[in-house]
Amino acid sequence: MPYGGVKSNIVKLSESRAMWLAGIIDSDGYISFKNRYNCIDYVRVAVTSNSLLFLTKISEFINGGIIHKKQDAPSGPVYDLYLRNQESLDILPQIIPFLIIKQDKAIEALNELLSRKHLNMEEK
Repeated sequence: MPYGGVKSNIVKLSESRAMWLAGIIDSDGYISFKNRYNCIDYVRVAVTSNSLLFLTKISEFINGGIIHKKQDAPSGPVYDLYLRNQESLDILPQIIPFLIIKQDKAIEALNELLSRKHLNMEEK
């Protein structure tokens, strides 16, 4: 059963593509936790850019994610490509070995997702 009942279409990346994506996330991305009511509601893995084309290509490349316009900056619009829960659960194990700056946060996020998935499976 997928995490939260939502299926992911994230593809299995080759090692070189996983390394490339890890580099993008290390430099222009973030990993965050959305907290609600003293518990983690969701985990988000995202890349921020002012290039909609760049984020669209990444989304096509991994076969997933949602692109959202964040804000308008003096230099123009800024966008996020983000993955939530099941998509994050599918991509994190592929990129964690290649992350440098955000590896600890990615491991924390993956552990949170795995523990919640385990809890959700026990409830069924």
